[in-house]
Amino acid sequence: NLFIQNSIGLSFGHVLGGSDPVSGGVTGRIEKNVIVESTDLTNTSAGRRGQGMEIGNTKSALVTGNIVSRDLSEGSENGGGILLTDNGVGVENTNITGNVLFEWKKSLNVNDDIGFQNVLFADNILQSSDENQPLIKYGADLRNGKITYKNNTYYSSLSSNSWFKPQGSELGFVSWSSISGD
Repeated sequence: NLFIQNSIGLSFGHVLGGSDPVSGGVTGRIEKNVIVESTDLTNTSAGRRGQGMEIGNTKSALVTGNIVSRDLSEGSENGGGILLTDNGVGVENTNITGNVLFEWKKSLNVNDDIGFQNVLFADNILQSSDENQPLIKYGADLRNGKITYKNNTYYSSLSSNSWFKPQGSELGFVSWSSISGD
């Protein structure tokens, strides 16, 4: 699939608005998609933002072989190349592997990890020249082990001590690696 200039490239399991989430969460694969040039989602209480993938209420999933490239949105706080949410059951039994997240404000954005368990984020490439946003924003305690990070490749134009932002604190790669295990 090819998604061009959408505010949200794809949404998996995540439900907002008038519908209730699928009881117990959804299962499936998000594989070999190309998502490019996200634009702003406007007129929302969460503010302007673009999102490549929005994933929540997930019982089990494989997210692999995707290319998420070039966020053109003006918003910055709530979007992400991959946004993991605590919607419904949260995110469970999910492998996010072998993806390329390129030129995105917050390549990975985890708002909260309530309901998360057995999530693997491995062998992904994250690259950004945005000098204002971290590669990963994580709204919870990294030490809780709900997401396992392994063998990811990171590059950012930000100062080397602010590539990652768990719970509002800026971290460089060495600190991130020590805490996350990546």
